Amino acid sequence: MSLPCSALETFSTLEKSMPKWLSNGMLQNLTVANKLLYMYAQRRVLGDAYALFGGMGERDSVTWSVMNRDLVTWTVMIGAFAECRNADVSLVLFDWMIEEGVVPDKVAME
Repeated sequence: MSLPCSALETFSTLEKSMPKWLSNGMLQNLTVANKLLYMYAQRRVLGDAYALFGGMGERDSVTWSVMNRDLVTWTVMIGAFAECRNADVSLVLFDWMIEEGVVPDKVAME
């Protein structure tokens, strides 16, 4: 799968903004974090996507708050590994999602 130039430019802009986002806590916003996760998944940068995903369930060292993963977060990760033909990881993530109490909807099941 190839991305259109505009998507690549958007991703490049996101990557350049990352240090600033980390320093001012922007990645504590679930919508922003999910968008970045989606961009990593689209680029098939699964190592970075999984690192971000893993950090979303950890307690922030400054505010001690935990950013809970939502259905979008889980669906992006499961879909990313499925797209890269890694069904085993996708199934493990799906089971983990269910254990976390996130209920899949019709979109997540497709």
